[in-house]
Amino acid sequence: MEAQATTDPRCYALIRATEQVAYPVLPVLDQMTAVVDTRTFPTAVLSQTQGLQQIELTCLDRSLDIYKTDMGDYGDIAPVLRLISADCNLEVDGGFIRSYGTRDGSPIADVSFRTWKQRMSNSEKSAVTVWVLVGGRAVFDFPDRIPVPEGTRRPWLMEHGLRCSMGGLPALIRRLQLPECPEKESTALAIATMGAHADGRWLSPLRILLSLVAGTWFEPSFHYMTTLDGVPTWRRIDAVHGFATREPTPAINTASKAALRTVAEQFDAMLARCESLLQGKVPLDVAIQYILALHDGTEAEIRDMCSAIDCLAESSLLDVSKREFISKDRFPVVQKAVDGFLREYLPESESRFGKRVREVLSLAKTESSGRKQKMLWNATDIKIGKAEREALKHRHDMSHKGYIPFDYDDNAQWKRIFFRAGLLRTLANRALLSILGFTGEAVGYNSYPETAVTPVVLNASGRIAE
Repeated sequence: MEAQATTDPRCYALIRATEQVAYPVLPVLDQMTAVVDTRTFPTAVLSQTQGLQQIELTCLDRSLDIYKTDMGDYGDIAPVLRLISADCNLEVDGGFIRSYGTRDGSPIADVSFRTWKQRMSNSEKSAVTVWVLVGGRAVFDFPDRIPVPEGTRRPWLMEHGLRCSMGGLPALIRRLQLPECPEKESTALAIATMGAHADGRWLSPLRILLSLVAGTWFEPSFHYMTTLDGVPTWRRIDAVHGFATREPTPAINTASKAALRTVAEQFDAMLARCESLLQGKVPLDVAIQYILALHDGTEAEIRDMCSAIDCLAESSLLDVSKREFISKDRFPVVQKAVDGFLREYLPESESRFGKRVREVLSLAKTESSGRKQKMLWNATDIKIGKAEREALKHRHDMSHKGYIPFDYDDNAQWKRIFFRAGLLRTLANRALLSILGFTGEAVGYNSYPETAVTPVVLNASGRIAE
């Protein structure tokens, strides 16, 4: 497989596109056309500051067009400012007005932008697409050695990568060395594939899959396309948040070449399923953000693991999510009858019971949370024994009490809480990997041994059937 991959000319195109990558610098801007909603007006960029986490521009506002931008009522979404160059090849987008002032007697506005993109060639044909994602510190021991172009010197972390495929086409994942992403604090990944993909189709599935595997949340930093010879044709750059400071909690042992090879073999299928589930409104992104949150203590970690599991069990992933035991027309009739019965038979001293029944009655219209979770565990082939049930019970404590009652002075009870937090993380990771169609081994936290993952079987509607 190694020899075949390196002789494929497309392999060298992916290497060239990711070989000497530098963080893109915003070109010097001058006269621009500003767009706010349906309004357009001229402006000029007087000064600019760009970093990994910021894009700040000071714009001339001679006619007060920016100042007059309607901010709307309190609670409305603030208007977004966009700047377009005269040749329409460069666009700065997602601008939010920070302040107004004057410079040399002229009115100005300071605006923070979220992204900029640039068409760099109208004649060259794009053949390779690269996404650069950055996140907190992660460990990767990629198994595939990357041939070194003649005359090139590489840092050690770029000597190996992961060959896989996306959409049936060759793809390559490798680490990058960027001064803007210090190695001890962060990780930068380049994901390259054949073809021109400027519409962001693969971005969300890539973020979810790689964040889950690595155990740290990855954000898009920049995205570009090149020719087969590595000549840039188009690029988009996004401001990102600060790097996560939490220790990585990978769902798969990314320090193992064999484990990453297993990921590579299934990468295309997992990516396709992730994309399909997202289109079906399954909140995989929400579940992973719970799993990778910066937890404020072990009890908060337990709460977040239970919330991640709830996200999956209560989602449209299950066929029963849209099934109601009583029709919308019939429910008010039954509710009225129950109300009448309770008013007739309950004394005033027990009237609160009747109010509580009315509050709970609507919950009976759909399947219970416990039943949905049981369906999830059956579909993912995860055995829920006594230890798992005891850990999952903490969901009720955290939801209704906000804490887990136990003796904080008892080391044995603390040890049990730590074990259950690790057990719940293992369950959540295994469930997500299974839903994404993975077959293999997941990391077992707190030495929990049962880490085998079996892929969920989805029906023709892309859901788990009862």
